[in-house]
Amino acid sequence: MTHRGSVVATALLVLAALAGCSAPAAQTKESGKGGPVLLASRPQIGGTPARLDSTLGQALPLAEYQLRPEARLAVSKAERMLTAKCMARYGFSDPNAWLPEPQPDRDPLERRYGLADATMAEQWGYHVPPGWKGQVDDLTRQNRPVLSQSELLVLSGRGPQAGPTSSGGLSYQGTPVPEGGCQGEAKRRISPDGDFDDPELVRRIDGSPQSDSDPVVLQVFADWSACMKGKGFDRTKPVKDPKAPKLAPEPNRAEIEQATADVACKRQTNLVGVWFAAESAYQDAMIQQNITALAEIRQQNDRTVKAATEIVATG
Repeated sequence: MTHRGSVVATALLVLAALAGCSAPAAQTKESGKGGPVLLASRPQIGGTPARLDSTLGQALPLAEYQLRPEARLAVSKAERMLTAKCMARYGFSDPNAWLPEPQPDRDPLERRYGLADATMAEQWGYHVPPGWKGQVDDLTRQNRPVLSQSELLVLSGRGPQAGPTSSGGLSYQGTPVPEGGCQGEAKRRISPDGDFDDPELVRRIDGSPQSDSDPVVLQVFADWSACMKGKGFDRTKPVKDPKAPKLAPEPNRAEIEQATADVACKRQTNLVGVWFAAESAYQDAMIQQNITALAEIRQQNDRTVKAATEIVATG
């Protein structure tokens, strides 16, 4: 599973908005090109898992090697500031001024194990409320400016207005444009490779499906399914269930009733606590197998956060 992008990066928001797209509504498993990391044997899973009604305040072991919400917030703010300053050098206004200020995600693991928030279930069913996990709502999106071809060139380093410089790069009105435009320049100021996404190895661990089929997890799935059946709902598993209801454009009573039953059954069976404990055990073992490479990744993350924090502090 993955929770990358809890705070949506400026560049991604701009490009997605220009394309008329929105951020994904829930977490999905992404294991990377190399495929998920898999263990040769089942790890030791501790005794009775702690009871968890939600993942709020929790963190999986792999979080030590990922940019946490507060770090992503600093990175997003720094990228936005640097992009605006770069655009100003070419006489353009801030292309991100229409966007709301970046906010940290209150729970990076939200919906990793399916819907677990009783209040959200009662209000929205399985739908997500406007602005959930940094999504840009329709009203805000209506206020986005239409960028000119020249602005797009300077922002992204691409476009029909591009002209070559003597060194072979691009220029705008005789002034060289950084590789990747102002977005590329901003990213490289924060991190040398300009990439804030989880590295391949982290994605391969984060996307590993192995804990999903662990016996204790399968048993809690079965317990949850039985609980749902007792409430009148035929469900097999809490996520990626072919029997899950198809959502109407807006939440309706039937959806809300099933969503609230879902959350109640998760609490009755401690599904979140069991699954979280199992996945933690698997991640711990995978981390130990890759500890040297992951230590280097953590050091790079520390450098990225330090650079971003200094940029934000100095303005």
